[in-house]
Amino acid sequence: MVGRYQLTIRNRRIEYEVTIDRSVTVIKGNSGTGKTTLIRMIQGYEAQGNRSGIMCRCTPDVKLHVLLPGMNWERELDERKGQILFIDESVDYLYSESFQKAFIRADSYLVIISRSGRFNQLPYAVNSIYELRTEKSKDISLTKMYRLYEYKPDDKTPQRVVTEDSNAGMEMMEQIFPDRVVSANGNANVAKLIGDDDEEKGLLFAVVDGAAFGGYIERTMNAAIIRGNTIIFAPESFEYLVLQLDAYRRHLSDEISATWKYCNSGAHLTWERYYTALLDSISYDNYGFHYSKKRLNKSFKNDNVKRQIRENLYKYAVRRRQ
Repeated sequence: MVGRYQLTIRNRRIEYEVTIDRSVTVIKGNSGTGKTTLIRMIQGYEAQGNRSGIMCRCTPDVKLHVLLPGMNWERELDERKGQILFIDESVDYLYSESFQKAFIRADSYLVIISRSGRFNQLPYAVNSIYELRTEKSKDISLTKMYRLYEYKPDDKTPQRVVTEDSNAGMEMMEQIFPDRVVSANGNANVAKLIGDDDEEKGLLFAVVDGAAFGGYIERTMNAAIIRGNTIIFAPESFEYLVLQLDAYRRHLSDEISATWKYCNSGAHLTWERYYTALLDSISYDNYGFHYSKKRLNKSFKNDNVKRQIRENLYKYAVRRRQ
């Protein structure tokens, strides 16, 4: 499944405008923000169509379906390929490893309604976390999706840098910030490492792959607030930064700015995986080497690349939208 889908769901009292363009989207928020009503309206339209008094339109056209407790979810995923599926985080099979593996094969988009904000069983992006906000008028309440996090450029110099893992991305950070980099050895450990770091309270950077860090961003932001003097950088991935190098941009059209046109969920669950495949393809076809996530190729170990990566990284300091 590929593409960006604009949904309008409306009855006489309320209208929703929803945009979906990734494999997994999470809509967060407290009770009373309209999340449950959205699912109920989709259910009503599914059951009765126009007789329900609900108008449901998707551009481009694709079917919507709600996954409910007690369903034969294996059959549902098999029969609903190429559809946008909605599920509440309270549905227990959502957390099973077998559901997650089946969803990856299903080639569908999944929208998870989350109150706790702690769902992290399926990888999802910082940029695919939304909340609903309602604008009320005399005739109808219009509810729209808004990204929960946004980017603000920052170009300070850190005393310490925490990276998510110890692969090529960490090697590049070590090139840019020598003798200051430590690995968290996994995205689930970043928040703890920030919380444990009290070395003179110097400026701390945390660099993570935003395309799969959505399930951990809230606790990481909270740890950064408690520690203080901490900046979290969450570009989509290290490969995303490399693709913005001058040497690679010349081989691209809009794959970076409009990834939703190209990233097929059946082949790449996250945009990070798409960028990795794209980077490998360009590297091999034009420069004669395969890109490896495990080890930084010597072609990237020069001052020009370090300068460009650093400049691009500084664009992606993440903060919660006000």
